Amino acid sequence: MNKTKQRQVLKNVKKFIVDTLGKEEVTYMQFLTGDEAIKYSEYATEDSPYISFDGSIVYRLLNYGEDRWQWMEKFDAFLKEMGMWYEQGHAWNLSIYED
Repeated sequence: MNKTKQRQVLKNVKKFIVDTLGKEEVTYMQFLTGDEAIKYSEYATEDSPYISFDGSIVYRLLNYGEDRWQWMEKFDAFLKEMGMWYEQGHAWNLSIYED
């Protein structure tokens, strides 16, 4: 995925998180293009947008939250609409890929 598309995907995901969880949640998150992310994670690739969310509610929802499945289903459906899917590298980050 080229860098322009990665930025658009990250912008869309950030908006989804703000719309579903609130503006304050993105304060604790990093939204990086793949070439920026490879400096921080061995799971990042140059071709995939990367999100780090340690300390945010997204961390809790993806790993432990009681509302976990409900939000994850919405997030999965949102990405699927864009022809995307995600994979966690660690409990605190994920990369987004095209189908």
